[in-house]
Amino acid sequence: MKSFLIGSLPFKDKKIALDFIRKIDLPTLCTLPQLDETEFMLHHAFLGLKNFSYVRNRVHFKPRHESIKPFEFLLEKDFFNSFTDEYKWQVTGPVSLIETMEMHEYDNQLLEEYLEKIILTQRKFNQLNPSKNFLFFDEPMLGTASELVAILVRFINRLKESGEFDNTTFGMHSCSKLDFDITQIPVDLFALDYTLYDSDEWNELQSKLTEKLVAITADSNGEKLNYPLMSEQYQSTSCGQALVKNMVQEIF
Repeated sequence: MKSFLIGSLPFKDKKIALDFIRKIDLPTLCTLPQLDETEFMLHHAFLGLKNFSYVRNRVHFKPRHESIKPFEFLLEKDFFNSFTDEYKWQVTGPVSLIETMEMHEYDNQLLEEYLEKIILTQRKFNQLNPSKNFLFFDEPMLGTASELVAILVRFINRLKESGEFDNTTFGMHSCSKLDFDITQIPVDLFALDYTLYDSDEWNELQSKLTEKLVAITADSNGEKLNYPLMSEQYQSTSCGQALVKNMVQEIF
C-alpha cells in the first residue's frame, strides 16, 4: 500500500518537515500551524478570500475590492522543488467551512469564493508540477450536518468541470461518524476513522467501498492501529498531527 499524510504536521522547522514527508510514499503538501498559526485548518481556508476573513476564531464578512488569491503553504516552494512526481494536498471541505459561519445568508457567496480559490490553487500547482495529484477534502463536521451532503457533491462536481483537475484523484477525510450513504459523494478515496464504527458497520463500508477506502493504520502519534485490512490500496495516519508534541519518525 502507498502511504500519505492527512494534512498537517507539528514541526516548526521546514527542513525537518520535508525530511519527514520524504519517508511517505505519496508526498503530501502539509501545513505547519505550529510554525505559523494562519496554517491552522480554518484560518488557512479563509486566507485570500475576497469578502471573508477569520479573526480571533470567528468568521467576519467585510466587502473588499480585492481579487481572490490561491492557497499558499509555508512548504510550497521547497515542496515542489523537492518532489516532481505525484503528490497530495488537502483543504477544508465546503460543508465544514460554512458550518463555522453564523451568517448563513452568505453561504453561497462564501462557497463561490472558496471554489475559485481552490481552482486558482490547482492551476498554480499544475504549472509547478503537471504530474498526477490527489486532492482531499477534510470534512470533520459532515457527521453532524449530513443534510448538507448535496453541497459537497455539487462543489466537487463544479471543480471537476473547471478543467484544472483532469489529472486529479479526489478524496475525502472525515474524523466524524457518517450515518448516511457516502457512495453518493463523487470522490475516489475515503479516509475514515474506523474506530467510530462497530464491526458490522465497518464490514458494510468495506464491502461497499472496497479499494476506495484508505486504511488508517496509525494514530496521530504514529502508533500502530489494529486496522482490519481488506483490499485498501492506500494507508494514512489519523488526523491531529499538528498538535502532536513528539512525532514518531517511523509511522508505517
